[in-house]
Amino acid sequence: MAKMTIAQQRERAVYQLAQRKNPTPTEQDLQDARKTMNSFYRLCGLDEQLLYLENDERFCDRASTHEKAAKRDRWLDRLNAIFQKEYNARLVYFGYCPTICENGTTQDLYLRHFYN
Repeated sequence: MAKMTIAQQRERAVYQLAQRKNPTPTEQDLQDARKTMNSFYRLCGLDEQLLYLENDERFCDRASTHEKAAKRDRWLDRLNAIFQKEYNARLVYFGYCPTICENGTTQDLYLRHFYN
């Protein structure tokens, strides 16, 4: 069996997330789950950017870095509300990127799949 590509692994996670909302997901459920997962991956990208900016002496005290950190905090709150309301899940930080966990646990629901 051929190894799944990153895109296929991400699409499988979208389908599994949609199934948490509805066991037989409709096209609208899939679109909502895809939008939520895309937002999650974009948040991970912002977190990685902030990792470098906040740990560089030339950039750590700049207003733009603080604005990005504030943006990340607002984004995290908004995305966490969606995960809790729609999918009974939440975002938890174990490192510099969030992990999707079921409410009340620290077990990964979906693994993150990143491109190199």
